Amino acid sequence: MISLVSLVMIYNSHQLLPDDIWTTKQIVGLQSEIVKKMHISLLELMHRAAKASFDCIINLWPDSRHWLILCGNGSNGQKGYIIAELARKAGITVTVMGCYGHFFHKSFNKYPKYQDAQLNWIERGESIYSVHTPFPDKVDIIIDALLGIEMNNIPIFPYNILISRANQHPAPIFSIDIPSGLLADTGFPPGEVINAAHTITFIGIKPGLITGQARKYVGKLHYHSLDTNVVLNKHHSSISRWDNTCLTEKFLPRKIPTSHKGQHGKLVLIGGDIGTAGAIILTGKAALRSGTGLVKIITHKFNIIPVLSNCPELMVQEYSTNTLEKYIKWANTIIIGPGLGQKVG
Repeated sequence: MISLVSLVMIYNSHQLLPDDIWTTKQIVGLQSEIVKKMHISLLELMHRAAKASFDCIINLWPDSRHWLILCGNGSNGQKGYIIAELARKAGITVTVMGCYGHFFHKSFNKYPKYQDAQLNWIERGESIYSVHTPFPDKVDIIIDALLGIEMNNIPIFPYNILISRANQHPAPIFSIDIPSGLLADTGFPPGEVINAAHTITFIGIKPGLITGQARKYVGKLHYHSLDTNVVLNKHHSSISRWDNTCLTEKFLPRKIPTSHKGQHGKLVLIGGDIGTAGAIILTGKAALRSGTGLVKIITHKFNIIPVLSNCPELMVQEYSTNTLEKYIKWANTIIIGPGLGQKVG
């Protein structure tokens, strides 16, 4: 079991956030099983994802009246067109920008299974503006439905142009499934990447949303299972997500109300050269906050006053061979290194 520590701000959208992390290949397999066992189509899943995105956006920006939706040439782009229709029916002004403007439909033969939503938009007489069209000045949010998790290389024209222009616009960006340009399996940005304020992902959390450069681009992460838990609950990935709730649930034993500090571990911290007391102080305070009962710092004599004045709960003593031997035997755990420096002798 591989465990990844979540480094982005993760928010639950009406459902409990899953711990399992799924690669893009595994997500495709899960989708196939969902379609088969739940007797629904990929198009139905697409509509569910669009509706979940629309609901999340409305919840985040209830007073927004003008949306700019950037649609790509794939399944993510089709979700964008469905969102556009939902917004239009809700009385929201929508500006849709596609990769090839009014002639975007000429590429349908390349993606025949993804054409319905855009065709419906065109047949209703709605406009699709090209990449060369200036962005509206007064939009409340920008919805990124350009690339999604299918992307596995550097974004090329016109995607890179739209990504760059969106990042320069003052309106906040909401990304569908993953910020366009970010690799879903690694969190690596090979080129231009959407800098999202919020991202919603579906069915499973992808590694690239919480690793690599994810913190820079994902913003606040929202999740929706698309009501497929009947299938998802039967599977567990080999990669799991840990966050701060795991500390108390999985690693830190619950304290007995009548216990005392001597029953909760003895830690020795060795470090802190002249001028680097901060490192050992921060480490000591972190140890106390995590629940360690007794923390002894062995450091340079010049650091004793800074340590005690900053955190009197810490015990501190000047380094010597005898002191070191004594407290190494006393401790349950030893940490050596914070602020230690590279001096010899």
